[in-house]
Amino acid sequence: MTVRPMGHDALGYGYYINQDCCTSTTWDAVQWQIRSFSAPSTTRDLINPVLTPKEVSLADHQSWTNAQSSALVPVISGTFRYGNNTTPWRAMDDEIIAIQTDAAAGATATVWRFAHHRSIVANDNNPAATYFWYEPRLIVSQDGRWALFTSNWDKTLGTDPRGEVGGTYRQDAFVVELKASGTPLTPPIVAPIQIAPVTVPDATVGSAYSLALSSTGGAQPIRWTVLNGVLPARRPPTGRSRLR
Repeated sequence: MTVRPMGHDALGYGYYINQDCCTSTTWDAVQWQIRSFSAPSTTRDLINPVLTPKEVSLADHQSWTNAQSSALVPVISGTFRYGNNTTPWRAMDDEIIAIQTDAAAGATATVWRFAHHRSIVANDNNPAATYFWYEPRLIVSQDGRWALFTSNWDKTLGTDPRGEVGGTYRQDAFVVELKASGTPLTPPIVAPIQIAPVTVPDATVGSAYSLALSSTGGAQPIRWTVLNGVLPARRPPTGRSRLR
């Protein structure tokens, strides 16, 4: 994968999300790309429009419980500023957030802001550098209702007797409940796809044949593909016969 491959990432059901910029927006560190494994070079920005003023020194860790072929659920991210970052604090900085993944291309995706993770990522011996294990890490539960994340809680939890050079403070695990207006961020219920007609009429050699298929249910857009064999070639447009 060579198109916008940078940043931490998360894998879903047939899809991939990574923190990189940009497909169509102006550059900003608070931007993610989503792509299908069937077309890994085709990306779409999740944040549109980006926030201002521009953020540069910001990264994240993600978790994504997207185990459905018919629905894209929000991706959960723990963002963190690092280094000598002088950009004014903005929404989504150093926060536990969820990002809508099924918004249409170019549309504004919903971002749910749940909590500050309170993790100071600066290396104890060099504030301009990060200490790897101070970075917030999170994992979302399978039902999408909870996120477990790590934090040194502003380095107030005491020291770790097994701490490494530059990372002497303890990190604990914390849990945040993921709710939007009192409703957990669970995937939408999608009706099964129904295709009509159920039976396909037989064709006769030498006779014109036309058949239109339709579907109801499922998650839009619906994509049609030939799984076995090939469709017959179209006849020249000299008669009324055509295949749809």
